Amino acid sequence: MPLLTRLLPYALAFASSLCIMILELVSSRLVAPHVGSSLTVWTSVIGIILGGICLGNVLGGRLSDRVDPRAAVGPLFALGAFLTISTLWINSQIPRLLPAPDQMNWELRTVLVVLIDFLIPATVLGMVGPVVAKMAVEQARRAGSAIGDVYFWGAVGSICGTMLCGFVLQLYFGTSTITLLVAAGLSLLAAALIASTPARITALLTALFLVAGSIRPMAEQLGAVELGAYRISYIAVVGNVLSVILAMLGIAGLLTSRRPQEMAEPDEIPLAADPKGKPQEARTGLADLAILAFLASMTFMAMEMVAGRLVTRHLGSSIYGWSSVIAVLLAGLSLGNLLGGKIADYIRSEKQASWLFLVAAVLTLLILPL
Repeated sequence: MPLLTRLLPYALAFASSLCIMILELVSSRLVAPHVGSSLTVWTSVIGIILGGICLGNVLGGRLSDRVDPRAAVGPLFALGAFLTISTLWINSQIPRLLPAPDQMNWELRTVLVVLIDFLIPATVLGMVGPVVAKMAVEQARRAGSAIGDVYFWGAVGSICGTMLCGFVLQLYFGTSTITLLVAAGLSLLAAALIASTPARITALLTALFLVAGSIRPMAEQLGAVELGAYRISYIAVVGNVLSVILAMLGIAGLLTSRRPQEMAEPDEIPLAADPKGKPQEARTGLADLAILAFLASMTFMAMEMVAGRLVTRHLGSSIYGWSSVIAVLLAGLSLGNLLGGKIADYIRSEKQASWLFLVAAVLTLLILPL
């Protein structure tokens, strides 16, 4: 198998996570005209975007069992490009969609603003992870290592996106420009991966117009459309229209990527029979594994929010502090994903897994007081 083919799932996990994290950091500034900037806003942004990613993981897992993952990942990036741009247009309509700030609870308004703007884009981008993980598993010898490596590179992409956006992009570009550039990057990924020639051409043109529309001198000469607190050049508007066409072609690509019924994977895997011919009971139910994953993720996010409060004593509350906290914790998560994937190949019983979970819990309790 060619090297580029083997590396493709990990590169895609990196790229999709990088785009999601940039969008997450930009979102706090995008909603600021409506709800301000505070810990409540950051909590809503992180929680809702993670909620969208969780929903996307579920839907992406279901999708990967029913389609050819290599044929589906390009259309997903195409949809992601359109939905990323749509956040600018939807955000400009928030005053019409929600009551005035003095007519509703402020915390509820914050949650609703972030929910309306970012839940669907985060969900679609979150679908990429399981699809590329399926690609990695299909071409790997060890499933545990393949999945661990996918999540490792995904976490590394999140780190790079955090540092790039928090320390570079937000210094030199406006919020709308960063959003357009993220959508352009997703369009280029769609162009490289999508099979349809018309869709590929549309994706390239979308990226071209979005990048050209992000160049300030060109935008100022040709005029712009007012979107609330932001201005979008007419060149970028053409890219927006092309993104709608690209999204339609992406949906068509997803429909055609469905595997034949006889090739689709079964929803349930039959249990192995013992020497006497009787089916063996499953050792671990899916619900048990889901609970463990829930507890681990909840603990991680609690650490992230607590860390954000702790560093304010020394650094204050700023985008730099939050970027640093997120990046450092994601670095630990990426290393854990890598090591966890390797360990998973050697776990053979519930007892071994339980001891591993217990060790992780004890280490967390020992580290927190520090």
